[in-house]
Amino acid sequence: MYGIAALRTHDGIWEDDCRTIHEFITDDLAAPPKVHRQVLPFQSYALAKGFDNCLYTVTKAPTNAPEYVYRYDPATRQGGYTEWQLPAQGGESVWISAATDEWGRLYFITSDANQLVRVSPADGRVTVVWTHDPVQQAPYYPAIGFAGAGTHANFCLDDKGTLYEVYSTDGAVLRIDLGTLKADPDLLPIDGLPERGGYSDLLMQKDASGQRRLYLAGPKSVYEVDLSFRDARRVRRGVYTDLAGCNLFRRSTPPPADPAPVAATPAAPAAATWRGRVLDAATFQPLPRAQLRLRGRAVPVAADGTFSFTAQPGFAYAAEAQLAGYLAADSLYLLPPGASAQDILLRPLGVGTVTALDKVQFEQGQAALLPSSFAALDQLAALLAQNPGMSIELRGHTDNVGDPQKNVELSEQRVAAVKTYLVSHGVAAERISGVGLGGAEPRASNEREETRKLNRRVEFRVTSVTK
Repeated sequence: MYGIAALRTHDGIWEDDCRTIHEFITDDLAAPPKVHRQVLPFQSYALAKGFDNCLYTVTKAPTNAPEYVYRYDPATRQGGYTEWQLPAQGGESVWISAATDEWGRLYFITSDANQLVRVSPADGRVTVVWTHDPVQQAPYYPAIGFAGAGTHANFCLDDKGTLYEVYSTDGAVLRIDLGTLKADPDLLPIDGLPERGGYSDLLMQKDASGQRRLYLAGPKSVYEVDLSFRDARRVRRGVYTDLAGCNLFRRSTPPPADPAPVAATPAAPAAATWRGRVLDAATFQPLPRAQLRLRGRAVPVAADGTFSFTAQPGFAYAAEAQLAGYLAADSLYLLPPGASAQDILLRPLGVGTVTALDKVQFEQGQAALLPSSFAALDQLAALLAQNPGMSIELRGHTDNVGDPQKNVELSEQRVAAVKTYLVSHGVAAERISGVGLGGAEPRASNEREETRKLNRRVEFRVTSVTK
């Protein structure tokens, strides 16, 4: 069994970790774990173990952009990105949990539970299982889905097609049938959980005798849950964002093929046709000179700004649109069967325009850029090259945890690191100013980590544009 450690101590102070993995002996969970310290290149909430004994994870950054799955081999302590790309998480949502099914397929879910994605390592196929939380139709949903409620997206899978979720506030268990995508009408409260708040994952396994065991990551400990009696006992201390292990399942037969669309009469599956316009986000005027690419393929834009794209339904398609004088648009769209209409809006680069660089990430508590940031910074350097009359101000932000002055200093150092990168890639230093604001300008609540992380960011503001 493995877990992502949520906390570490640094100079006697507890701080976020989410990059260290603990490896446990399942037969003795109370024993000290083998520590894989700081082995992930990003902070993560989601971890799954594949049948190849490698661990799979994805960043917890709220990028709202496609993200590649990362593979880590505990045996060699080496890792690298796969070719599997998850779709965008949606606004203010993150990839919060992952699990493995009985055929070794990997599942990832967003913190709002509105998107469940399956990855098949055998063929590299990425499939969106659902785009709307099934629990919202359950009779108990009003009691757990109100504004400010905890998440119920952390999950595990059993070998009978059931997905189990845990309500983070009190540890109650929810169940969803993956065959019908319907939630069980009953919420299962669990006795023996003394702490309230902070339940972060579930893991279903079998012991040597074939007995199923359900483990629950709580606010300060890991618990073993007996679903028959709905009670729990603590098996070890520790704070973990996700648990992983797949010794519950081991089948040699291939997974079932995804069901083909069924029609009342034999017919070819309905195609998805996307019709839309590329428009100026301020004036809504058409932009016929925009360059549009959908899933890497150039799509012509007509003189009135319209375009049409036909594809296979039910899949996520990356859309990239750019035009000099505008911020490039890079988003992922899920196309339903049949015709759909959606415009693409490009924001003009006017003075005062502020854009968050959500994919720019740093070492925890430091100003060192993570390699995953380089692509976003390269895009910014290209934008500045395409618009030589534009100057920007880099703005660094932190949350409000810790000493305010140190937060300002850290945000200043991170701004300096971004500027250094841009200058080294051909941008004139005089076109870039910078300011570190610490926690003075939050864009979300600092009350919970789930929203507090949105405040740790670097953004840029356009300060001048000349022709």
